[in-house]
Amino acid sequence: MAGDWIQVEKRLAEKPEVVYLQTALGMTGYEVVGHLVALWSWADGQTTTGRIKTPCPKELLEHIELRIVTRKGFCDALIVCGWLREEAGAIVLPNFRRHNGKSAKNRVLSRVRMQRYRRNKRYAAGVTTLPLEKRREEKKKQPPLPPAELKFPDLLNSPQFLTAWAKWVAYRKELHKPLKPSTVAEQIAFLARQPQDAIAIIETSIRSGWTGLFALKESPNVPNRPQQNAGGIGRATAPTEGFDPGEKLIF
Repeated sequence: MAGDWIQVEKRLAEKPEVVYLQTALGMTGYEVVGHLVALWSWADGQTTTGRIKTPCPKELLEHIELRIVTRKGFCDALIVCGWLREEAGAIVLPNFRRHNGKSAKNRVLSRVRMQRYRRNKRYAAGVTTLPLEKRREEKKKQPPLPPAELKFPDLLNSPQFLTAWAKWVAYRKELHKPLKPSTVAEQIAFLARQPQDAIAIIETSIRSGWTGLFALKESPNVPNRPQQNAGGIGRATAPTEGFDPGEKLIF
C-alpha cells in the first residue's frame, strides 16, 4: 500500500529480539532476517499503520506461518519478543510507522532527493570537498589576486608583480585601511614610473609597517618610517634617510 520497497536497518541481525528468535526457533540470524523481511513486505501491502484488521486473528497468524514466512511458531515467538500483538479483530505490528508506511517512506524519499540535489549543486558549481581546515590553509598560502577589472601597465603586468600587489592589498586590509579606487590608480601610476623597483617598493613598505608607497633610495640602508603631517591624511613628510625627496608620496 505504500510502495514496492521497505526499510530495513543495517544492524537488524544484531538486535536482541533477533537473537531471541534465533534461539527460540533454532535459526541463524540471516534466516530470521529473511523471514522478517518476508513478513514486513507482506504487511506493507496490507496496512499503512501496522494494524491489520481481521475477524479471525488466530487464523490469520496461522496463514502467515504457513504461507508467508513458512515457519511454524514464528508468530508466537514474535509475540513473545514484542514485535507482534494479537488484539480483538486485528493483529498489530508495533512501531510499523517508524520505518514503513506512507509517511515514513516519504521522509526517506525526501531525504534522498535533498542529498541528490545538494550533490548535483556542488558538482555544477565546481565546489571542492576539501575539509574546512584544508581550505583555510590553502587560502592562507595564496594571497587574493587583484580584481579582474583592474588593468596594469605592460611594464607591471608580470606574475611576480601581481603577487606582490596582492600582498600589498591584503596587508592594507589587515591594517583596516583598504585601498580605495582612486588610491589604487595613483599607486599604480607611481609604480609604473619606476617598474624596476616596483616590487621592492611594495616589499619595503610592508616590511617597514608603512601605509604608503615611497621611492627607494640608492643607499641600501633601510629607511625609517615617515612621519605624517599635521593633517595625517594622504601625505607624509620624507624620512631622513633612504628616501628620495623628489618623489611624491602615495598613500
